[in-house]
Amino acid sequence: NSFCTLLGDDNMALAALEADVTKALDSGKYGGNLVLFAALLREYQFQPAALKAPLVARMLLACLPQLGASECGACLCQIPERLHDAAEIKAVVDLDDALERGDFARFWAQWPATQAAVQPPLPRFEEAMRASMAQSLSLTFASVDAAAAAAMLGVANAAEAAKVLGNLGKLEGSLFVFAPNDFNRPKPPPEPRDLTSANIAQVVRE
Repeated sequence: NSFCTLLGDDNMALAALEADVTKALDSGKYGGNLVLFAALLREYQFQPAALKAPLVARMLLACLPQLGASECGACLCQIPERLHDAAEIKAVVDLDDALERGDFARFWAQWPATQAAVQPPLPRFEEAMRASMAQSLSLTFASVDAAAAAAMLGVANAAEAAKVLGNLGKLEGSLFVFAPNDFNRPKPPPEPRDLTSANIAQVVRE
Protein backbone atom coordinates (compact mmCIF):
# COMPACT_ATOMS: atom_id res chain seq x y z
CA ASN A 1 0.00 0.00 0.00
CA SER A 2 2.80 2.41 0.87
CA PHE A 3 4.46 1.65 -2.48
CA CYS A 4 1.21 2.37 -4.31
CA THR A 5 0.85 5.61 -2.37
CA LEU A 6 4.37 6.72 -3.32
CA LEU A 7 3.74 5.79 -6.95
CA GLY A 8 0.53 7.78 -6.92
CA ASP A 9 2.31 10.78 -5.41
CA ASP A 10 5.00 10.58 -8.11
CA ASN A 11 2.37 10.45 -10.83
CA MET A 12 0.60 13.46 -9.35
CA ALA A 13 3.87 15.41 -9.15
CA LEU A 14 4.66 14.54 -12.76
CA ALA A 15 1.19 15.54 -13.95
CA ALA A 16 1.48 18.86 -12.09
CA LEU A 17 4.87 19.59 -13.68
CA GLU A 18 3.58 18.72 -17.13
CA ALA A 19 0.63 21.05 -16.60
CA ASP A 20 2.92 23.88 -15.47
CA VAL A 21 5.22 23.37 -18.46
CA THR A 22 2.31 23.27 -20.89
CA LYS A 23 0.92 26.48 -19.39
CA ALA A 24 4.31 28.18 -19.79
CA LEU A 25 4.63 26.98 -23.39
CA ASP A 26 1.12 28.14 -24.27
CA SER A 27 1.72 31.59 -22.76
CA GLY A 28 3.75 32.79 -25.75
CA LYS A 29 6.44 34.14 -23.42
CA TYR A 30 10.03 33.03 -23.93
CA GLY A 31 12.86 32.96 -21.42
CA GLY A 32 12.90 32.30 -17.69
CA ASN A 33 11.55 28.75 -17.95
CA LEU A 34 14.77 26.73 -17.84
CA VAL A 35 14.39 25.76 -14.15
CA LEU A 36 10.85 24.53 -14.79
CA PHE A 37 11.89 22.58 -17.88
CA ALA A 38 14.82 21.02 -16.02
CA ALA A 39 12.52 19.95 -13.17
CA LEU A 40 10.25 18.08 -15.57
CA LEU A 41 13.18 16.45 -17.35
CA ARG A 42 14.58 15.28 -13.99
CA GLU A 43 11.20 13.77 -13.16
CA TYR A 44 11.22 11.95 -16.48
CA GLN A 45 14.60 10.45 -15.55
CA PHE A 46 12.87 8.72 -12.64
CA GLN A 47 9.88 7.76 -14.79
CA PRO A 48 11.32 7.23 -18.30
CA ALA A 49 8.26 5.37 -19.56
CA ALA A 50 6.16 8.48 -18.90
CA LEU A 51 8.30 10.79 -21.07
CA LYS A 52 6.26 12.56 -23.73
CA ALA A 53 8.46 13.29 -26.75
CA PRO A 54 6.05 15.89 -28.24
CA LEU A 55 6.08 17.89 -25.00
CA VAL A 56 9.87 17.65 -24.73
CA ALA A 57 10.20 18.84 -28.34
CA ARG A 58 8.04 21.87 -27.54
CA MET A 59 10.26 22.65 -24.55
CA LEU A 60 13.40 22.45 -26.67
CA LEU A 61 11.83 24.67 -29.30
CA ALA A 62 10.85 27.25 -26.67
CA CYS A 63 14.52 27.47 -25.64
CA LEU A 64 15.70 28.59 -29.08
CA PRO A 65 14.81 32.31 -28.90
CA GLN A 66 17.32 32.59 -26.03
CA LEU A 67 20.22 32.89 -28.46
CA GLY A 68 23.61 32.38 -26.88
CA ALA A 69 22.21 30.93 -23.66
CA SER A 70 22.56 27.26 -24.76
CA GLU A 71 19.27 26.41 -23.01
CA CYS A 72 18.39 23.84 -25.66
CA GLY A 73 21.70 22.04 -25.14
CA ALA A 74 21.25 22.12 -21.36
CA CYS A 75 17.86 20.42 -21.71
CA LEU A 76 19.08 17.98 -24.34
CA CYS A 77 21.71 16.66 -21.91
CA GLN A 78 18.91 15.43 -19.67
CA ILE A 79 17.06 13.55 -22.40
CA PRO A 80 17.88 9.85 -22.99
CA GLU A 81 19.97 9.42 -26.14
CA ARG A 82 17.47 6.91 -27.51
CA LEU A 83 15.05 9.81 -27.94
CA HIS A 84 17.47 12.12 -29.73
CA ASP A 85 16.44 10.54 -33.03
CA ALA A 86 12.71 10.97 -32.43
CA ALA A 87 11.46 12.96 -35.43
CA GLU A 88 10.19 15.98 -33.50
CA ILE A 89 13.24 16.19 -31.23
CA LYS A 90 15.75 15.73 -34.06
CA ALA A 91 13.98 18.48 -36.02
CA VAL A 92 14.52 20.94 -33.15
CA VAL A 93 18.13 19.84 -32.64
CA ASP A 94 18.81 20.56 -36.32
CA LEU A 95 17.42 24.08 -35.87
CA ASP A 96 19.59 24.58 -32.80
CA ASP A 97 22.63 23.51 -34.82
CA ALA A 98 21.83 26.15 -37.46
CA LEU A 99 21.60 28.80 -34.74
CA GLU A 100 24.83 27.69 -33.08
CA ARG A 101 26.56 28.14 -36.45
CA GLY A 102 24.95 31.54 -36.99
CA ASP A 103 23.25 30.22 -40.13
CA PHE A 104 19.92 31.99 -39.72
CA ALA A 105 18.94 31.44 -43.37
CA ARG A 106 19.28 27.66 -42.89
CA PHE A 107 17.14 27.93 -39.77
CA TRP A 108 14.26 29.40 -41.77
CA ALA A 109 14.77 26.93 -44.61
CA GLN A 110 14.35 24.06 -42.13
CA TRP A 111 11.62 25.73 -40.09
CA PRO A 112 8.55 24.54 -42.08
CA ALA A 113 9.47 20.88 -41.54
CA THR A 114 10.08 21.45 -37.83
CA GLN A 115 6.88 23.44 -37.50
CA ALA A 116 4.95 20.49 -38.92
CA ALA A 117 6.74 18.01 -36.63
CA VAL A 118 6.37 19.91 -33.34
CA GLN A 119 2.74 20.19 -32.35
CA PRO A 120 0.77 21.96 -31.04
CA PRO A 121 2.50 25.14 -32.26
CA LEU A 122 4.06 27.62 -29.84
CA PRO A 123 2.29 31.01 -29.81
CA ARG A 124 4.29 33.91 -31.26
CA PHE A 125 7.37 31.73 -31.70
CA GLU A 126 8.38 33.21 -35.06
CA GLU A 127 8.01 36.74 -33.69
CA ALA A 128 10.22 35.91 -30.69
CA MET A 129 12.76 34.17 -32.89
CA ARG A 130 13.05 37.10 -35.29
CA ALA A 131 13.40 39.59 -32.43
CA SER A 132 16.24 37.56 -30.96
CA MET A 133 17.94 37.20 -34.34
CA ALA A 134 17.60 40.94 -34.99
CA GLN A 135 19.30 41.70 -31.68
CA SER A 136 22.10 39.26 -32.53
CA LEU A 137 22.64 40.87 -35.94
CA SER A 138 22.78 44.33 -34.38
CA LEU A 139 25.57 43.18 -32.06
CA THR A 140 27.51 41.50 -34.87
CA PHE A 141 27.37 43.88 -37.84
CA ALA A 142 27.74 47.62 -38.32
CA SER A 143 25.58 47.21 -41.42
CA VAL A 144 24.13 44.38 -43.47
CA ASP A 145 22.77 44.01 -46.97
CA ALA A 146 19.01 44.37 -46.57
CA ALA A 147 18.23 41.49 -48.94
CA ALA A 148 20.60 39.24 -46.97
CA ALA A 149 18.93 40.40 -43.75
CA ALA A 150 15.57 39.33 -45.19
CA ALA A 151 16.90 35.81 -45.77
CA MET A 152 18.42 35.70 -42.27
CA LEU A 153 15.15 36.84 -40.70
CA GLY A 154 12.94 34.61 -42.81
CA VAL A 155 10.91 37.43 -44.36
CA ALA A 156 9.95 38.21 -47.95
CA ASN A 157 12.00 41.31 -48.75
CA ALA A 158 14.21 44.14 -47.53
CA ALA A 159 11.26 46.29 -46.47
CA GLU A 160 9.93 43.49 -44.25
CA ALA A 161 13.42 42.99 -42.80
CA ALA A 162 13.60 46.71 -41.96
CA LYS A 163 10.30 46.41 -40.08
CA VAL A 164 11.64 43.51 -38.02
CA LEU A 165 14.91 45.32 -37.30
CA GLY A 166 12.86 48.35 -36.28
CA ASN A 167 14.60 50.83 -34.01
CA LEU A 168 17.92 48.96 -34.10
CA GLY A 169 18.99 51.16 -37.01
CA LYS A 170 17.70 52.38 -40.36
CA LEU A 171 17.53 51.37 -44.00
CA GLU A 172 19.96 53.35 -46.16
CA GLY A 173 19.64 52.34 -49.80
CA SER A 174 20.39 48.63 -50.05
CA LEU A 175 21.96 48.49 -46.58
CA PHE A 176 20.45 48.34 -43.13
CA VAL A 177 22.78 50.35 -40.90
CA PHE A 178 22.69 49.45 -37.23
CA ALA A 179 22.98 52.04 -34.50
CA PRO A 180 26.49 51.99 -32.99
CA ASN A 181 27.06 49.89 -29.90
CA ASP A 182 30.07 48.50 -28.03
CA PHE A 183 30.00 45.31 -30.10
CA ASN A 184 29.36 46.31 -33.70
CA ARG A 185 31.72 49.30 -33.50
CA PRO A 186 34.14 48.54 -30.68
CA LYS A 187 36.20 51.48 -29.54
CA PRO A 188 39.98 51.13 -29.85
CA PRO A 189 41.87 50.99 -26.57
CA PRO A 190 43.20 54.35 -25.43
CA GLU A 191 46.66 55.26 -26.63
CA PRO A 192 49.27 54.84 -23.90
CA ARG A 193 50.40 58.18 -22.55
CA ASP A 194 53.97 59.21 -23.18
CA LEU A 195 56.01 58.82 -20.03
CA THR A 196 57.55 62.00 -18.75
CA SER A 197 59.88 62.53 -15.85
CA ALA A 198 56.89 63.86 -13.87
CA ASN A 199 54.87 60.69 -14.61
CA ILE A 200 57.77 58.48 -13.57
CA ALA A 201 58.28 60.43 -10.37
CA GLN A 202 54.58 60.07 -9.54
CA VAL A 203 54.68 56.28 -10.11
CA VAL A 204 57.77 55.96 -7.93
CA ARG A 205 56.12 57.94 -5.11
CA GLU A 206 53.01 55.70 -5.28
